[in-house]
Amino acid sequence: MTPKVSIILANYNEEKYIAEAIESVINQTYTNWELIIIDDASTDRSQDIINSYKDSRIKTIFCKKNNHVAYASNLGIDMAIGEYIAKIDSDDVWEAEKLEKQVLFMEEHTEYGVCFSKVNIIDEDSIEANTKFSDIFELFDKVKNRSQEEWIKYFLKNGNCLCNASAVIRKAALECVGGHYNLAFVGAEDYELWMRLIIKFPIYVMDERLVRYRWEEAAGKISGFSLGKIYATLNLQTMVKSKMFDYMSDEEFKKFFGNEFVNKTADTAEEIECEKAEFMLRCTGKDVNFLGLMRYEKLLEQPEILEILQKKSGFSLPEFYKELRVRNFGIPGEIEAKDATIEDLRGLVQEKEESIQRQKLVLEKDIADRDNKIKELEAIIEDYENSTSWKLTKPLRKIGTIVKK
Repeated sequence: MTPKVSIILANYNEEKYIAEAIESVINQTYTNWELIIIDDASTDRSQDIINSYKDSRIKTIFCKKNNHVAYASNLGIDMAIGEYIAKIDSDDVWEAEKLEKQVLFMEEHTEYGVCFSKVNIIDEDSIEANTKFSDIFELFDKVKNRSQEEWIKYFLKNGNCLCNASAVIRKAALECVGGHYNLAFVGAEDYELWMRLIIKFPIYVMDERLVRYRWEEAAGKISGFSLGKIYATLNLQTMVKSKMFDYMSDEEFKKFFGNEFVNKTADTAEEIECEKAEFMLRCTGKDVNFLGLMRYEKLLEQPEILEILQKKSGFSLPEFYKELRVRNFGIPGEIEAKDATIEDLRGLVQEKEESIQRQKLVLEKDIADRDNKIKELEAIIEDYENSTSWKLTKPLRKIGTIVKK
């Protein structure tokens, strides 16, 4: 018997795209699925579109209040009865064989907790836009399969590179790590979930583009960039990274990072905490070393920990204090500086355009005055040519011309 897949579709005001998303589910070659649509208090025609589908496999939840995608998705997960959980955003599209290929893989490889795929990027008109949005395309397309240890280190250093709409999650694995998205991490709720899952289970990325992932530049979209979204991404990724080691047991931490311990014989809970602080200081990138500083701060409140650090890890307070001088979150500052420069340049361009416009008006006035003068002269000439004296003297002027020759 084929296992059931529970598909979670959270929607908010996507009347333009939701039908395309729903139909891509209905058109799956794999047919043992339920589609749970959670409308998060849309104010457009979304609910009418959702209600127009009469497929018995479609279940609906209509929220009275908007609580965003993580909350809505969790409502769907609570209703799910399938052995697998899949997520599709209301503006994305699945290829017809997506579920069939991924479920087959998961059934044949029971050790994996999640199966992902690669994606094609589409624009607001559903046209392939891999070149137009090359950065986001390459983020998803260059992903390669890694061991759990390699994924953990990648997530800590680089952040997320896995497409939520491509995931097929073993429900038992999801339940093992809490069973829900964390409501605090909207915008990175999937990244935080992958963090929890990778500690317990290996994951696999199929080398096929089974999703058409929509990317828009509109400020109000989950996709697309704005300064506020860049700040949110940095904040969320830092928050997620700060929790990584809290999700691990000491044994799991030793399993994944033991070969990089400063104190190679670290074994006690206190010694392991020292290694977590040092690793967090080094592994999260040059702009977020304060995560390690914060872990050290908690340790240094305990006098006995300082002794362990100094004796077994070669820890030096003066060297630690130097870490306080590292710039954290340099990117937002650089963005703000560049934005200020852009605004200055825009101001200069506007001034130039206004100056050109003023000069244009002056030139247009000069040209108009000259045209009027020409018309006045032409009128005078016409009056002369039509005058009686001009006509009577015409033979004399002609004789004069002949004499000159």
